[in-house]
Amino acid sequence: MEKKRKITKMHIKYISLVKSPANMEQLILKNTDFKPDFSHYVQLEKKDSKKHIAYGIVYAPDVADAQGDFADADTIREAAYEFMKNAYNSNVDTFHNFMPASAFIAENWIVKENDALFPQKKDAWAVGIKIEDPALWLKCENGEINGISMAGIGNALMLHKSSIPYKKLPLAPPETQWNFDETKTDAKTLALICAYVDTDNYNPDENGLYPKAAYKLPHHETKPPYRTVLKGVQAAGNSIQGARGGVNIPGKYLPGVKKHLEEHYHEFGEKAPWEVEKSIISKFIEIFKKEEKTMDEKMKQEIIELIKNTVKEAPGKENKRGENTDIEELRKEVENLKKEKQEAEKAAILKSNIADLESKIETIKKAKEKGETDKAVDESLAIFEKELETLKKNKDENKEDLKKEVLELKKEIEQIKKNALNSQQGKETEEKNDDDWNHEIL
Repeated sequence: MEKKRKITKMHIKYISLVKSPANMEQLILKNTDFKPDFSHYVQLEKKDSKKHIAYGIVYAPDVADAQGDFADADTIREAAYEFMKNAYNSNVDTFHNFMPASAFIAENWIVKENDALFPQKKDAWAVGIKIEDPALWLKCENGEINGISMAGIGNALMLHKSSIPYKKLPLAPPETQWNFDETKTDAKTLALICAYVDTDNYNPDENGLYPKAAYKLPHHETKPPYRTVLKGVQAAGNSIQGARGGVNIPGKYLPGVKKHLEEHYHEFGEKAPWEVEKSIISKFIEIFKKEEKTMDEKMKQEIIELIKNTVKEAPGKENKRGENTDIEELRKEVENLKKEKQEAEKAAILKSNIADLESKIETIKKAKEKGETDKAVDESLAIFEKELETLKKNKDENKEDLKKEVLELKKEIEQIKKNALNSQQGKETEEKNDDDWNHEIL
C-alpha cells in the first residue's frame, strides 16, 4: 500500500477485537466521550487455546495500512508505553463499541530480534489479549473474530502534495442540507472533512497540520461521526467544474481529488459531473465512429456539431481545472476525428482527380493512335504524363496545392481538346477548299 500520511503522534485508548479487514479498513466512530480520529486493523496471528490468549501486532513500523497511514518505530513505542502507563489494559472491546469486554491486555511488548512469536516484526507493538468470556473465545476460534484494531487520536503529516485520502464514513441522509461554516471549525477537523490541501503554498506545523486556508473542498459534517453530506459532495464537485469561481487545483493533483469525490458520489448511487460528461461525449464519438459509413452527410454534420457543442459547454482550462482533464482529452479526440474526416475527403477528391486525369490522357493517346491529333497535342500529352507522375508522387504532400494543380490541369485538358478539335476541323476545311480550287482549274 502506498504511504500517504505519517502518524507523528498516537494516543491509543482502545484495542478492539474485530472481524475481517474488509469490514474494518476504515475509520469507525461512536457517540461516546472518547472520539478517536483513526483506527488501524491487524490480523490476529497467534492463539493459545489452553490459556485463551490471542496474540497480534497492534502496529508494525513503516508499514502503510489500508488508508495509507503509517508510523515509525519511535512513535509506535511511545504509544505502547503511554497505553500501559495510563492503565488502559482493560480497554479491550469488540467491533469498536467502546464497551469493555470480558478481556484484557495480559501481555504487552515491543518486538525484539528473534522474538519467539513474531521473529520478523522487529520494533512492532505486540499484545497478548486474555479472553475470559467463553463465547467470545469461541468467536476467535471459529473465525468470527480474526483481527485486532486500535483506535485513538493523533497527528498526521501528509506526505503527498495531492488529495486528502478518501475514507468511508457514515452517510448523512441525502436530503441533509449543506451549511458549512469554516469559522466554526479548526485545521484538525478540516484535515478530516476536506478533499484537498494546498501543500504547494502552505507549510505544516510540527504536528503535520496546515493552516485552515490550505484546506479546500469540505464535504463532511464538522462534528463526529463526520458524516458525508451529499450536498457537500455536490458543492465540492461543482467547484471543480468551475462553479462560484472554481477552486485552483494544479492539474497533476486533480485526478486524486476527483477520485476522492467520485467515491463519495458512488456511495450515494450517483456519478460525478465529469464522469457524466465523459460518458456522454464518449458515447457520441463511439456512435459516430461505428455508424459513420451508414450516415448521410447531414446526419454526420449534426453528430459532429452535437459533440462539439457538448465539449464546448464542458468547463475547460479557463475554469482552473488543470491542463490534463478528461474533457480536454475528449476535445482533442473530436478534433482528431474531424481532421481524419477532412483528410479522408481530400484523399478521395485527389484519387478521383487522378483517375479523371488518367482517363483523359488515355483518351488523348487513343486519339493520337488514330491520327486525330497533331504535334501540339503530342507535346501537351508528354507534359500531362509528367504532371501525372508528379501528382502521384506527391499526392500525400500539400494536398490543397495539388488539388488546385489538378483543377488547372483539367482546364488545360479541356483547352487542348478544344484546340485539337479546332485543328481537326481546320484540316477538313482546308482539304475541302483545295478540292474546290482544283475543280475550278480543271
